[in-house]
Amino acid sequence: MVIATPSTSEIAGLETEADIDRAIRAAEAADRLLVTEDFFLFLDYVFILEPAQPLAGIKGGKYPFQKWDYIMDLARSLQTHRLILLLKARQLGFSWLISAYVIWLLLFHEGSKILMISKGQLDSQSLLRKAKFIYKNLPESWQIPIDKNSGSEFSLEGSESEILALPSTEEAGRGFTATIVFQDEADFHPEIKENMQAIKPTIDGGGQLIMGTTVNKKDNQSTFKSLYRGAPANGWQKIFWTWENRPSRDPEWYERVKREAKDLPNAMELGIDLYMEQEYPESEQQA
Repeated sequence: MVIATPSTSEIAGLETEADIDRAIRAAEAADRLLVTEDFFLFLDYVFILEPAQPLAGIKGGKYPFQKWDYIMDLARSLQTHRLILLLKARQLGFSWLISAYVIWLLLFHEGSKILMISKGQLDSQSLLRKAKFIYKNLPESWQIPIDKNSGSEFSLEGSESEILALPSTEEAGRGFTATIVFQDEADFHPEIKENMQAIKPTIDGGGQLIMGTTVNKKDNQSTFKSLYRGAPANGWQKIFWTWENRPSRDPEWYERVKREAKDLPNAMELGIDLYMEQEYPESEQQA
């Protein structure tokens, strides 16, 4: 299936800016029909925010979503599995993919009830900002005026769909019937054992529960680890992302990060090897 955006030659044959604008909008309208049922095509329209890192040659700002193989493998799982556990290294694009997924649900699947739960209030607000960034950078012709827009809630006018961003507490999410519950950095949620009693029933009607996290080396018997060790026999799909998944990373990068981290408080407490296994594991066993 091919995105219907007009080609350069088609645009060159138009006479006025108004003609070009109409052609683009007509193509966007055709594409909108396609992406309603196809999350993979929707990702072609997604932009993410990269922080500026001048010393690394990164200007920062709006960048197209990168459909790396490991990310697309998870995107496929989102279309086929209700219960997903992702054990991962740091900064691999997980929260951006999930943010794109919840915006796709919000915009094209009426009545979607989405819970994004993070370990603290500031973390949950940061997560919601990613979803909002994706929404405001979609084609203008796709956008619906925003209804509720706060640090913890996002919805569109005339729609029954909504996103709620909540800190992890014992009762977070209780009382909802959710389309999807997303728990970011789940192995670090202070009350996740109790919270699971509140949120698991919210998706038992057919919704999804996605837990993604780096590993917490200070709690070897956590709820996340118990679920992960029991998968897939317990009904959960488990996925592992090594630090090497991101294309820009190589052994030289890893050694530099390890060298720079050795005097960090957490690295000194755990020891540098355990610290690297926590933040940048190479295997499930190491994590």
